Amino acid sequence: MWQQFVNELNGILDGFRRFNPRSFNWPVLVWSAALVIFVCVFFSWYRRDMRPRRGSLEWIGALERPKLSFLKPVGRMARLDVLCALALTLAYGALAFAFTGDTKAPQSFWRAGDTANVFLLDLGEVKHLDTFMYYTGLMDGSWTLELSEDGENWRTQSYQETDQSTGGEITKSGMTQAWSELFKWRYARLEADHTLPTRYIRASASRAEMELGELILVEQDDEGRRVTVKTEDLRQRQPEYGALFDEQTLVPRTPTQNNGTIFDEIYHARTAYEYIQNVRPTETTHPPLGKGIISLGIQIFGMTPFGWRFMGILFGVLMVPVFYVLVKNIFGNTAVAICGTAVFAFENMHFTQTHLATIDTYGVFFTLLMYLFMYRYICSGYETPFRKTLLPLALCGLSFGFGAASKWTGIYAALGLVALYVVYLVLRGRHQAAAGQRRAYVVFLAKTLAASLVFFVVLPLVIYTASYIPYVSVGGKTFAFGALLFGWGSAALPIVFLLGFVLPLPVLLFIRRREHPGETAFSPAWAMTFSAGSGLLLLLLFLLASHFTAPAGSAGENQYTLKTLWDTMWNNQKAMLDYHGRSVLGNTHPYESRWWMWLFDIRPILYYDSGYQDGLRTAIGAFTNPLVTVGGLAALGAVLMDFFRRRSLPALFIFVGYMAQLVPWIPVERITFAYHYFPAMIFLALALCYVFNNIWQRRPEHRRRVYLFAGLCVGLFVLLLPPIVGIPMPQWYSQYVVKWLPTWPF
Repeated sequence: MWQQFVNELNGILDGFRRFNPRSFNWPVLVWSAALVIFVCVFFSWYRRDMRPRRGSLEWIGALERPKLSFLKPVGRMARLDVLCALALTLAYGALAFAFTGDTKAPQSFWRAGDTANVFLLDLGEVKHLDTFMYYTGLMDGSWTLELSEDGENWRTQSYQETDQSTGGEITKSGMTQAWSELFKWRYARLEADHTLPTRYIRASASRAEMELGELILVEQDDEGRRVTVKTEDLRQRQPEYGALFDEQTLVPRTPTQNNGTIFDEIYHARTAYEYIQNVRPTETTHPPLGKGIISLGIQIFGMTPFGWRFMGILFGVLMVPVFYVLVKNIFGNTAVAICGTAVFAFENMHFTQTHLATIDTYGVFFTLLMYLFMYRYICSGYETPFRKTLLPLALCGLSFGFGAASKWTGIYAALGLVALYVVYLVLRGRHQAAAGQRRAYVVFLAKTLAASLVFFVVLPLVIYTASYIPYVSVGGKTFAFGALLFGWGSAALPIVFLLGFVLPLPVLLFIRRREHPGETAFSPAWAMTFSAGSGLLLLLLFLLASHFTAPAGSAGENQYTLKTLWDTMWNNQKAMLDYHGRSVLGNTHPYESRWWMWLFDIRPILYYDSGYQDGLRTAIGAFTNPLVTVGGLAALGAVLMDFFRRRSLPALFIFVGYMAQLVPWIPVERITFAYHYFPAMIFLALALCYVFNNIWQRRPEHRRRVYLFAGLCVGLFVLLLPPIVGIPMPQWYSQYVVKWLPTWPF
């Protein structure tokens, strides 16, 4: 790892050694210098504002080193906060859904079969074909494309391409359908630059079940104009190929990011669609839940760019009110919550990542929820009864389960949760021991550990395992109720639940009478909740016992058991560890970056690039807001210093959360990218909120600086909007406005 760091650093230094002042992009230097100067000035102001005021006794308090305490009141949401959070959410949501993608795309596909994997088209007359355009569906492979004028003499369409591994020339089919080209509009490559007289078209699939959504034929008319061949007569003559010509009005002028998959959408959007089609998943290197969430949007809006990106954008919008609530809970300041949420919402990477059908969005969303509920838990107080701590603890565990089932970064986030959880329990134990409540604390600790085992182990494990249902339901397989004990089948389920629900009631009544001899009633709500939980627990144990003890062959061919589900999940974990650990070592990527590069966004990743067409370039990249990146790191330093000086709970919370998202990536030797820094942006924004709050509380006369910093963050987001969402930009804008560092690919 150290040698890799040295090699990468030497590569950067070599770039500086080859520096040529004449070819240098001087506006880049101006932008970067202005950013650094502003951040330095802002935090020099902040440092001066935090010093004890002259003529006051604040210097005495600065010398004190208070003990860390979790007795901080939680800021509550007022009516004004609800309105402000709603306004920010609506503003962000309106902008977010304005750059989603096309709402229509071919939905019917011609599918190659095991025997009939060839389609043969008769155009009825000779056409002087100029080019083909086609829309790919599921299953990667290639099409052997052949053209004929008379139906006897065929010309195979192919082209030469350089093999990147050997450097030699390889022959490729004129109609490719590689794994990176699915659900995209593609152009077929013809063997000649001039038009080809064609009446018959024959294409053979290289494998069964390959899909083709639409086929657009373009010819040259007598006047040399390029026109689309009308296919109404062809559909009538050959209705078996109707799916190739039934959505001709959907053809775009040119393939773009708005009408096809880009970057990792070729994996995640495709796999989400495979869940719906009960096809074996292609992408198995990450947990399944994220793709399952993507599939909800596809089921509602179809397999279109809008459909496969909808849920990601929705979760990105939902992050805005959640972040607002978290900031308000921590600082109790409406103005800080507004400014901090604006900084987080209009952060470049947050906007870009949530606009792609990838799983990172869901991991970050549930990470945000985990830390919100953990903060509510650790601020519950040292005297709070056990039952009142259950709800935030349970919601935190539930969020952890969903986060881990979406992406393993949710597990990284849990490392910070564990640290905060342990510190809280230790400090509560000291407090109650000093108050003579050692026995009460032991009882509380035992109950808490038992509840935590359920909330953070059992419940997440159930969620994580259940997320693999699409893996075992391939081909339409259903859950094997017939494998239940005693041969009762599905009738056993309500019986077991009722037993678990009824049995605790006499025990509860006995306890109530013993504690209150003169009373016979007990709290109905509490008793019903306890009994319902008891019934669900017994039902879960019954299902586990029945399926793990079911004899071989008890499930039918089109059924699966819990044991099948568990084995599938467990085997996939081993495969994922192998992939992320050993199998990708030694690979390279033009946009790979190490964790230390993320701190200043030295090497962003480019998701889409159209090149310059008619003087305009459309590009989409994952890069952070420079002001949030640099300013957030400075704020994080201020947070750490404040923790050592004042033992601030918010400071500890923010710093632990940030390190939990960064430190696990330090020993990773596989290739990594800038978007892996996305979860850490939550805590950089919170660090800025911490600085904003200190200014607001300590120097009311300087509150305009908070608005200035937040306003500049939003303004910089607007300035860099073209490569964030894919707005066409001229060359001068790309080179002199967007390109803030020489290593940025714009």
